[in-house]
Amino acid sequence: MHDRIRNARDPHWLMFLLLRDIAELICAPEIKEADIAYLSTLIDEYLEDRKCNFPNERLKPKHHYLKHYPRLILEYGPLIRVWTLRFESKHSFFKRCIKYSQNFINVCKTLAEKHQLLQAYKQANSFFQDDISVKTSMPISLSTYSQAIQSAIQLLQISADSEISAEVSCKAMEEIKKSLLAVLPDLDSALLNEVVNHLVKEVGVKVPEDFKFIEYDDLPMLKPIQRRKYLDHLKREKTEQQPSTSAPRQDERQLNPTDTASPQGVCVFTNVSPNWAEDYEVPWTKLSKRDVLAKLEKGLRPSPKARREMIRIIAADIANITLKPGKKSLTCIAQKIVKRYPMSFKDDIEGLVVGSGFDSLLKQLICRFENINRNSNAAQQKCKRDGDGNENSEAGLTGKENPPPTLTDDDVESQLQKTPCLVVVGETLLMADRYMLAIDGIIVNNSIPNFTVGLLMMFASYYIFGICYPKDADATLEFIQRCFVGINPDKGTKAEKKKNRAHHTPVHPKVLGLINTFADLQWRG
Repeated sequence: MHDRIRNARDPHWLMFLLLRDIAELICAPEIKEADIAYLSTLIDEYLEDRKCNFPNERLKPKHHYLKHYPRLILEYGPLIRVWTLRFESKHSFFKRCIKYSQNFINVCKTLAEKHQLLQAYKQANSFFQDDISVKTSMPISLSTYSQAIQSAIQLLQISADSEISAEVSCKAMEEIKKSLLAVLPDLDSALLNEVVNHLVKEVGVKVPEDFKFIEYDDLPMLKPIQRRKYLDHLKREKTEQQPSTSAPRQDERQLNPTDTASPQGVCVFTNVSPNWAEDYEVPWTKLSKRDVLAKLEKGLRPSPKARREMIRIIAADIANITLKPGKKSLTCIAQKIVKRYPMSFKDDIEGLVVGSGFDSLLKQLICRFENINRNSNAAQQKCKRDGDGNENSEAGLTGKENPPPTLTDDDVESQLQKTPCLVVVGETLLMADRYMLAIDGIIVNNSIPNFTVGLLMMFASYYIFGICYPKDADATLEFIQRCFVGINPDKGTKAEKKKNRAHHTPVHPKVLGLINTFADLQWRG
């Protein structure tokens, strides 16, 4: 719709965008207290703009009710959970029920019964699934087969109304296949089918609950080590499904004084107050011996080596209280450190505070305790490479060196990324002949004057259309967002959530690392 707006500063268009932001917050499944205050401000601004843009139109009661939404969210939570508009779709169904049943006595009971019967019918497939599932089938036509096949089918005495299908699967067989492949992914397909058929036909496995009764002798076609692996996997699944009857134990593991990754002389206390971090005193006196405290008092930033040493000292002192302080407690301690010496530890670039201001310090504390509690060396993760062997290819810029002359516009658009990207036509990036903006694989603007304008338009597209940053460019885009544009939320991020990776801080770790590098260069200068 935005491409049809001639004046981007049109008051009616701005009011529409404001209403869109209000609707997004109201319909959000989760909302934070800071966003509730922001929602109240947006509603006040929208109502004021409406009175100015439509002076002859009086506000209706539904506009007044908007002002109560922030208070209702505080009392009852996200309003989408108590939204009743979805029941409007039932109105036509209820009208048809009354019309065709012609029963006007105890209408509410009649409608309730018919509605529940309809819902039960629609959900019957999910509640009562057949053990045998058949894909698309078709009637048997014997004339299409050879004489030998026709004779074999006639011997089976198959009825004339039977059907034939290319794929028939048993629920128990599929579950067994998934369970085996989870432990033995390299298992040959022929051997896999043999094991599955044996367990179903000979052993008698019918449902996933029967897996716990499988024994060592039930898998004769597998090698001994494969049997042990699979049975161990089944035992662990059984243990995880059983609820724990014992009370959760607190941190009781004691560190070995000879462990190189552990602080020396650590004593672990099992009775720790949940609010211990609020009363915790940072051991500043231990830092004075290393000439760190004198620099902090002068407002100077400590060197990277001194900063790491300070983190080790504080972590060793916290470990005397608990080995697993948790992110909440470490956040409180990091806030105390930055509050006392903001000039030395606050995350900022040229006076612009990035994130909460203490994210890098919090990240270092968390990483330190991860090292302390690590039982073994973690496996190194390999960087993802593209087809040309380049690590972490930069997203957002799409180029094609010497494209073939037969390449059509459709071919070019089919190779575009789904996320917003800047298409550059020319020999160099900054001095190209043409710049175009593509979103969702479609060129939305093909007359961008220069690279700077194109970069700004591409970045703004992520916010206008509510698109998350792509995984291979989230650090670059977040750096532009926080350090150039100045959008610095304390919580939340537009980067996509990555599986099997914990995000310790709202700010991307690479952005924090770059900020600290800049600060270290200033310290050395």
